[in-house]
Amino acid sequence: MDDALIAELRTALGREAVLSALIDREQWSGDASIYRLVPRVVVLPRDTDQVAAVLGIAARHRVSVCFRAGGTSLSGQAVGDGILVVVSRHLRAIAVLDGGERVRCAPGAVGAWVNAALAPFGRRLGPDPASLQAAEIGGIVANNASGMCCGVADNSYHTVSGLELILADGYRLDTAAPDADARLLAERPALAAGITALRAEVRADAALCSRIATAFATKNTVGYSINAFLDEESPARVLQRLVVGSEGTLAFIATATFRTRVLPRYRATAWLMFRTVEAACALAEPLGALGAAAIELLDAVALARVEGELPHALPPGEPAALLVEFQETSAEALSARVAAAAPLLRESDLATPAAFTVDPVAQAQYWKVRKGLFPSVGAIRRRGTAVVIEDVTFPRRHLADGVRRLRALFTIHGYQDAVIFGHARDGNLHFTLTPDFAAAEEVARYRRFMAALVDCVLGAGGHLKAEHGTGRNMAPFVERQWGADAVALMRRIKVLLDPLGLLNPGVLLSDDPEAHLRHLKTLPAVAATVDACIECGFCEPVCPSRDYTYSPRQRIAALRAVARGGEAGAAVRAGWQKRGLDSCAADGMCASACPVHIDTGELVRAERAAQRGGPARWLAAAAERRFAALCAATRLALRSARLLRLRKLPGARIPLPAPAGALPALWPVAEAGAPTVVYLPSCLARTLGGDDLPALFAQLCTAAGIGVVVPAHAAGLCCGQPFASKGFPASAARAAGRSLEAARTAAAGARATVVLTDTSTCAAAFATALDARAGEAVTAPGAGARTGALCSGLRICDPATFAVTELVPRLLARGRLRPQAASLVLHPTCSELTHGWAPALRAAASAASAGVVSEPAAADCCGMAGDKGWLLPALTAHATAREAEQVRAFNAACGVATSAPCAAALGAATGLTYRHLFAVLGAALV
Repeated sequence: MDDALIAELRTALGREAVLSALIDREQWSGDASIYRLVPRVVVLPRDTDQVAAVLGIAARHRVSVCFRAGGTSLSGQAVGDGILVVVSRHLRAIAVLDGGERVRCAPGAVGAWVNAALAPFGRRLGPDPASLQAAEIGGIVANNASGMCCGVADNSYHTVSGLELILADGYRLDTAAPDADARLLAERPALAAGITALRAEVRADAALCSRIATAFATKNTVGYSINAFLDEESPARVLQRLVVGSEGTLAFIATATFRTRVLPRYRATAWLMFRTVEAACALAEPLGALGAAAIELLDAVALARVEGELPHALPPGEPAALLVEFQETSAEALSARVAAAAPLLRESDLATPAAFTVDPVAQAQYWKVRKGLFPSVGAIRRRGTAVVIEDVTFPRRHLADGVRRLRALFTIHGYQDAVIFGHARDGNLHFTLTPDFAAAEEVARYRRFMAALVDCVLGAGGHLKAEHGTGRNMAPFVERQWGADAVALMRRIKVLLDPLGLLNPGVLLSDDPEAHLRHLKTLPAVAATVDACIECGFCEPVCPSRDYTYSPRQRIAALRAVARGGEAGAAVRAGWQKRGLDSCAADGMCASACPVHIDTGELVRAERAAQRGGPARWLAAAAERRFAALCAATRLALRSARLLRLRKLPGARIPLPAPAGALPALWPVAEAGAPTVVYLPSCLARTLGGDDLPALFAQLCTAAGIGVVVPAHAAGLCCGQPFASKGFPASAARAAGRSLEAARTAAAGARATVVLTDTSTCAAAFATALDARAGEAVTAPGAGARTGALCSGLRICDPATFAVTELVPRLLARGRLRPQAASLVLHPTCSELTHGWAPALRAAASAASAGVVSEPAAADCCGMAGDKGWLLPALTAHATAREAEQVRAFNAACGVATSAPCAAALGAATGLTYRHLFAVLGAALV
């Protein structure tokens, strides 16, 4: 679409920042809600000056603008059919101020990233929405986010201390600046006067003031934050408060500064089961009065969904449960809270015994149950259906009645499988529905339900939205909530700040009584592996390709676009190979962040496999059978490149590695009382030079007195990962099976029990291969993180776990390890992150260093996937950018990784040399 609007945008922002192709626009057409709008054009501004330029262009062309951050909005606030301004790509800055007491953030900073930056200072953000791992600051502020523990006092409205705003006409104002009011009065006198006049008008209306005070005493995100007129005197501060919760309809949030909260270090948690919802809700208010940070309610249907995870069997009837947690900064204060609550528990009619616990294992189990509710809906819903998530409030004293009312509505309208859960402390109930919006009768049923819901909630004195913002779904009902006079006031606010009505029209206020039924998103079934996806976006921050091509959510949405057909489907299908398949690292990190544990990489690997024809499969099988020759050929190619002084492949940033040397001829023999291990040298160690891992491992084991046996024909063994990643699962399975059989044989001769490989990704591949052999593989014993897999008495061990459990203790006991002064920075691989091995990497590296051992909060998948840094360099460049920025700030002497390709990628991104853990330990040997 090369029209005048797009031409002007490209002139202002550059061609690469303006996406007008249908495939690009389709990519950004959905968020976490039930709505889908294809934008006219997508822009990726690099700075706020470019945002201001976009607003000016939009005004000249009379085109609407929607600001999109993390796209986790549940009511359609992050999609639009005009200019979509995506801030998540570049506007991510985080600045910790005043020793952590304040933090200034750009709108594209993920909430969890901000908390990670604050954690070393013992601070956190006030808002704690369930989507914090993916929600970004722009949306957190624009939707007045709250959450399980923050209540009203710590929501965005109450903890934001300043906003840098860009108004619809391009005017910029820092509301926290000392001269903000003077500037506003001098430079935008009509706006300053308008705000002042509205404030006076509101304050003169006693009835309206009373309504406002009542509405905002609890969670409420219906309409604008008109409590600003009661809470502030300064026009600039009133403006700041109005923008919080305005859902992108009043101004662009260039930065937000928060007053942070103390990070609670001590927690006490109780799982309380009741025979009725009335009994549960009766205890919520007194627990809230005692200062409980979280009081989470689960109704009978919700409990039935997670019955297998409950700490006790469900009592008969229609039970309900409360998950209660106290949080404090000291053990003494926590004990006082628990002691005060003890009489309440004793006097309550509990269906099962209960008490507060500080055991982290039990606490994790309780929260797993609560957090498993939302995933349970996505996981078991009928294929092709959507997930509607709404949140309402009832007066706390009538909360049980609210649950009963909602349950009756679900029965009347055929949504009996809907679950109810929520924040009982705030009278806030969430519920889920799973309609199929592709069917007209389902849309009609939803229309009837929404009309009944509004009557139900307002009739009980509640609020139509508590946390998720008004959005599109409740925009037609704002007047029912507030009354004509308050909505007229809100419309005047909108006109005052956005006279052309271009900022996110249709969101928060709407003249269309059926706006909530327009632009409904259908979710056609595409593949069993991903159909459970509800497009929440939780996967996106950990995806290495999110800033390059597609995120996992966008891959799944792209397949759904293809399934819908039409011009958009054809456009997506034409670009699917590069965006969907070739650029996916298939690392499985998305599954670790997904509420329903969808591994989009599994889908990608299956599609790659489906594309492999007979000749390709024959070649893969030949390579698998002659793997030793393939490794030898790779070493020869690398030697030739060295001779020809070819340092990099064309277009690549990552240098070609040196060729590896030969495996050691002799391996250490175990000393008395020491174990012998079976060592499977990875193909990476056998082909890529740099750190000579086999020789280093032999040196470390000799110093520790540990014996090593290497299987016969080790030069031809492989974990199968390269074949699996490329779409050859049969070759992968055969390669892994042959390696495991060789390991068994070697272990039997040496009476060994541990099988070790030097690369964590290979250890994970072997563990997965063992798990696939039902009856042979079981999970290794031990609480918490998985450390390997057992098979016929053997345990697969990753290098970091072996180092911290075997090498380091023996080296220290023998006086052979002297920590070096150099500071280190760690890069845990995807396998270490997903298998829980990262703590072992830190512990082992700390044993080798007397300096600071750092781990970037941004450490995620580097995108290498074995070879993509050489074949698709843009992927690793995007994947490592944020981590590299943090690494450079550490000023470390050396990086540590347990995968040679990952080390190469991070080295190229940071300019720092990354070495294998064994090399770092070897340098500390004495």
